[in-house]
Amino acid sequence: MPNSSAQGSGFLNAVREGSRSGRLTVCNPGLEGEAEWGELVAGAEGRISSLRAQGIGPGDRVALEGEPSLQLVETLLSIWFAGCSVIVLPARSRRATGEASGRRAVAWLRDAGVSVLIRCCGASVSGAGDVEHIVSTAEPSTRLPRRSDDSASSDLVLLQPTSGTTGQSRIVPIYGDALVSHVRAIAARASLSSGDRWVSWLPLFHDMGMIGFLVLPLLVGGSLWLSSPGQFARDPRSWLRTISVSRATVTGAPNFAYGLAAKLFHNESSFDLRSLQVAFNGAEHIVGGDVRAFLEVGERWGFDAAAMYCVYGMAEATLAVTFPDRGVPPQFDVVDRRSMETNQRAVPIVRGSSALEYALVGRPLPGLRLRIVDAVSRKQVGLRRVGEIEITGEGVMAAYLGEAPPAIDRAWFRTGDLGYLTGGGDLAVCGRTKDVIILAGRNISPMEIEAAVGEVAGVRAGNVAAFGISGGHREELVVLAEVAENNGRSLLSLRRAVGAAVREAVGNAPSQIVLLEPRTIPKTTSGKLQRNNCRARYCAGTLRPLS
Repeated sequence: MPNSSAQGSGFLNAVREGSRSGRLTVCNPGLEGEAEWGELVAGAEGRISSLRAQGIGPGDRVALEGEPSLQLVETLLSIWFAGCSVIVLPARSRRATGEASGRRAVAWLRDAGVSVLIRCCGASVSGAGDVEHIVSTAEPSTRLPRRSDDSASSDLVLLQPTSGTTGQSRIVPIYGDALVSHVRAIAARASLSSGDRWVSWLPLFHDMGMIGFLVLPLLVGGSLWLSSPGQFARDPRSWLRTISVSRATVTGAPNFAYGLAAKLFHNESSFDLRSLQVAFNGAEHIVGGDVRAFLEVGERWGFDAAAMYCVYGMAEATLAVTFPDRGVPPQFDVVDRRSMETNQRAVPIVRGSSALEYALVGRPLPGLRLRIVDAVSRKQVGLRRVGEIEITGEGVMAAYLGEAPPAIDRAWFRTGDLGYLTGGGDLAVCGRTKDVIILAGRNISPMEIEAAVGEVAGVRAGNVAAFGISGGHREELVVLAEVAENNGRSLLSLRRAVGAAVREAVGNAPSQIVLLEPRTIPKTTSGKLQRNNCRARYCAGTLRPLS
């Protein structure tokens, strides 16, 4: 069997080099443990023979399932050292909370062409017995054949699912050398090094969790305190508490987590965030109100506003697309609402009732380029004109796994995101092309409506969906909102408050307001809203409104 070094040798050498310093501390309750990166790498290399005895070898595509633990990370490394690529699945305990999530994991296995599934449990550092069991998804005689897209797979290390916010999730192939280059570009732009200490609860099946908060600290030789999304959901305090105790310098989360922390802990003074130098804010729409609320509350905890790092990225670009300059507080572009809605032009104005604001997420990383194009003509537009964001360069995929490259303009990847460039070259992201709501000739962003409704007392912030439906001769606005438990308001009062918030935000009342029980609105496995799914379920009448 070929030596594992033939597969992703540059990547594996980078892993060995990075593992000379730093350590991993798992904070997941029941799976706690601590080990140096070097111990985990040594244990992983010791497992290669065990994997090969199971018939797992170079070129195989392996699925890995389990809660974050030392054992899971060591198993992940062993898969790479055995010459295989890997897709990480949500743990069964997480998937059990939603039938749709389970179906999505099954689709990932199919689309990734996985031949082996490894389920992990426990927190032991090494030993083949720590793997609960290895399940082949096909009998040995009918193992999935090498696909036609495997010509470059000798360097294939990650099979990364997309978020699937506007449609079916797909698989992005990530190659070892490109991954190393990308991680180093991130470290250089954000000035990250072996002296940094990371804290993360982000899911490892998401690109931000896997690459940004596992591969990156490993390759630079930093130390990582790792938890899970489930632990954050059960105890949001654990995130800030771990930062305080570990004296972390780097953390990251989607925007909602910062807003939630500000809302839940605004009266608390026990956290110490003075050590934080970079707090990544990405993976979803960045809401100015949430950022300002966290900065205000965080000042009491010693949090430096310049540490808030608003970024833009996607799995199709490996992870990151744009970063701002480090050491600068988050910047928001305030623009005229009517010009945005009618002319798709971002005209700067002073803050007021007729203003919209968008986070400035910086400029492309080295080796990447972006442009803004007209969604119809595909021609590049000028500064402060809204259009679709296209990207090209190192680390940008040529095609999704198992799919042919696009027939037209292969050099540029169409992100499906709307945005514009400022005179200073900074990017502002405005939303998704498929999510725009057209009301009376105005292009309305659903995120603006969702943010406004999320501030209504009695509504679960971050659990609101707005979308348009065909209403005969015009599009009608529908708003779904989950009702907070024990909120003390009548449904009638809450419905009126939601309607008022929408009118205040966009000048139009929704045609329908649907109040729902908690944990009802469809989301991706990484917690992003699935507006298309919301619309489909609303139109099919499968939602169960509170009445």
